[in-house]
Amino acid sequence: MTRYNIQPVNAFPAQATQIDITDVRVTLSSTADCQYFLVDADGNQVSPASRCALTEAQYAAWGNDDEVFVNAIISNLGLTRQ
Repeated sequence: MTRYNIQPVNAFPAQATQIDITDVRVTLSSTADCQYFLVDADGNQVSPASRCALTEAQYAAWGNDDEVFVNAIISNLGLTRQ
């Protein structure tokens, strides 16, 4: 599991301060997606696990820099990395 700090967002039952990104799947020459869930300051999961995908343009820009992938997923979810 890989966690990244995000700007706090309201979630139930607590405010989320991190996103946990796991289970990355790649469709070669096309796209990639991952499973994610939101986590509170105490490390508790505060959202159900869901999936989010890169657009084709984001996939093309990804290259070999995983930070590009992470930032694209966070952006696609309407969140802000901290």
